[in-house]
Amino acid sequence: MIIKMLEELFCNELRSTEQPSLKKDNEKPQQIKVIIPEQFKDDVEKLKKHVGNENWLPGLVIELSLQELLTICPRNRKRSDAYAKLIAYMNDELKITLKIKQKR
Repeated sequence: MIIKMLEELFCNELRSTEQPSLKKDNEKPQQIKVIIPEQFKDDVEKLKKHVGNENWLPGLVIELSLQELLTICPRNRKRSDAYAKLIAYMNDELKITLKIKQKR
């Protein structure tokens, strides 16, 4: 009798500690919430507005020409390397890829 009570006790504890499935098939990925450094805050907000907040999810790939990017996020230095830190930050912290299309 004591063994049955212990089995029930431990089985109930195991059931209560099981994690529910984290993602259902029909759910959308959740937006990430991170604190954005002041250095990138304006650029990220402008890019969010450009692509749409509902699309701003991990795995997003944003591909823009240098001219488009200069219009959205102006820089004094009008070269693609002026965006290197922004590209690295977005990739590392937000898991969003920003690509600058090259002229051909």
